Amino acid sequence: MNKKLLLLLISLPLFLSSICFALQGSEYLFVEIGGLSQQRGVPELKKELQAITEIKSLEYCEKAGLLIIETASPIDSVRPKVNHLLHSLNYRYIIKSSIPIEEAHKICNRNSN
Repeated sequence: MNKKLLLLLISLPLFLSSICFALQGSEYLFVEIGGLSQQRGVPELKKELQAITEIKSLEYCEKAGLLIIETASPIDSVRPKVNHLLHSLNYRYIIKSSIPIEEAHKICNRNSN
C-alpha cells in the first residue's frame, strides 16, 4: 500500500507537468524567403521541411516572402534544424525576430492587396 501511494505521489507531478507542457501554445519561427510561389518553390520547400518532426504547420505569404513555421517545441530547438536544412538546400533566407502571430498575419494580409 505504501509503495503504491509513494508511486502515485511521484508520478502525479510528472503527469501534471506533461499536461501543462501539452497545453502550452504553439511557437512560431519566421523566415524571409523571397521569390517563391505556391506553384513554384513552396510545395518543394514544404516537403523538405516536413522532415523536421517538430514542425506542426507551414504557411507561406507570397507577397511578403514570409514563411511562418508553427511548432509546439521551443523555437531554440527548431531554429538550428531549419537553418541547417535551408542552408543545405542553398536557399537565400533570413530568420526573422519573433513577433506575435497576429502581427505576422497582418503583414501577410497587408502585402496581399
